[in-house]
Amino acid sequence: MKQTIKKFLAAAAAGACVITTSIPAFAATEGLTDDQVTQVEQIAQSYLDTIVGLSDEEAGEMKTYYQYIAPGIYGAINTWEDTKEDLGGYVGSDDVTVESDGETITCTVDAQFEKHDAEVEIIIDQVELLKGEQDALTSIAFNVDYPVSTLMKDAGMNFVIGLGTVFVILIFLTFVISLFGKVAGAAGSKKPAPAEEKKPASVPVPAAVPAEEEEDVTDDAELVAVIAAAIAASENTSTDGFVVRSIKKVNKGRWQRA
Repeated sequence: MKQTIKKFLAAAAAGACVITTSIPAFAATEGLTDDQVTQVEQIAQSYLDTIVGLSDEEAGEMKTYYQYIAPGIYGAINTWEDTKEDLGGYVGSDDVTVESDGETITCTVDAQFEKHDAEVEIIIDQVELLKGEQDALTSIAFNVDYPVSTLMKDAGMNFVIGLGTVFVILIFLTFVISLFGKVAGAAGSKKPAPAEEKKPASVPVPAAVPAEEEEDVTDDAELVAVIAAAIAASENTSTDGFVVRSIKKVNKGRWQRA
């Protein structure tokens, strides 16, 4: 472990010593001279070579050592461990692009690995580097250059997963809406029974008064003759002068009173 740490510190310290000779130039301008760019390229390359060259055991030891004293190195090792399965073993690197804003130096390295190439972005704290600090490294990012076939495959999988998710959600919403319809239908079918309409009280119809039957006197000729004879006898006259105009029924009560 000590040898690994010394190797890493030596790489950082060597770059810091080279940079220290140009402190006035760094302090005077945000830009970098050609010599300074070359020096920063060497430092970035040293960081990259050291981190990607760590074995699993060495990476664990380095993380334990730098976890609290150099968070940038600790995070860089974690990033490499998360990416190395996709990249494979380190092969080499080509061009290095350096940019500085006076506080942060950004180095972009075109690196080759066994499985894929990658654009490695190395961020260095310019002030800490000039001081020779161990944690001048801020972060490292591995931007894997996947082939078009891999990108299309990933895009297709994402499309299928997204489309499937949408269909599942739509089916679920349809099911929920159908449940709402059934609940509303069940609630609507239970309507209160209509109140019984009050029927108007039946008015008793008065019994029809039977009309007085007129007594048929057409066959009472004998009775007429008897009455006429009685009257003629009481008057000492003949019935020839009598003419019966009509016969009406008289209440029995009057005859009884007479």
